[in-house]
Parts: sequence; structure tokens; C-alpha cells
Amino acid sequence: MFAAFALKTMAEDLSTPETALRSLEAAYSQKNIEAAVAARDFKFEARELLVNLKGIKDPEQNLVDETSHVLELSFRKQMRDSGFPNFSYLSCVVVAKKVLREDLVELIEECVFPDGGKSRDTVHAAKSPAGWRIVILPQ
Repeated sequence: MFAAFALKTMAEDLSTPETALRSLEAAYSQKNIEAAVAARDFKFEARELLVNLKGIKDPEQNLVDETSHVLELSFRKQMRDSGFPNFSYLSCVVVAKKVLREDLVELIEECVFPDGGKSRDTVHAAKSPAGWRIVILPQ
């Protein structure tokens, strides 16, 4: 029962790109795969992949759905095989935000480790009717 409540609480806070990122990082720290999946948008990723890498201008919904399913399965397998990243000991803050499109933003997140070391990562968030979610864009 607690896991369902935690999932619902995290999934409800997808109101901004920053809260979507925090939701994903909290899911990682809690090792909650369902909450991590809820904080990602695999359909957006699938559409971008098909458009940008495969050159399909308007991919059919069934192709987007199939690709999305494969991306989600791959993410689940990666978490199962490699483990979850642990953000519980980091102090992270978004230091820059750039609107790329109405439905897509780029966040620059800086994290400070307990020993004072820092990391800087670029993260993307996409907006859908369900709110903002974190996405991995094709290179």
C-alpha cells in the first residue's frame, strides 16, 4: 500500500520540468521502477527517435507505440541489470533552463557530491497532457 501511495504522490508532481526531474531522481533513490517509468515519456522518445533517426515525418501511432514499448523494456532491463543511480547523497540544482520548443526544454543540472566534487548534466523534459516528463533524445 505504501508503494502505491508513493508512486501516486511522485506521479502527481509532473507540473514543471524541474519537478519531473526531482520525481525521477527520487524514484531512483527509492529504487522504485514504476515511479521511474512514470517520470519518463517513452512515447515522446519513440516519436523523436523515429522522426530524427529514421526520417519518418509522421510516424504511425502503432509504430510509435511499439517503439515506446521497446524503449521502456530496455530502461527496465538497464535498471534491473545495472542498478538504480543513487541521488540520495547528492545536492542537485537546475542552474539553467532553455526552451527548445513549446513541448520541450533543456535543463542543466549541477550536482555536488559529499566530497565537494561537482557534476553537470544536460537533461531534457517534454510536456504532454499528463504533464512534464524526462526524455532521452536521440543523438
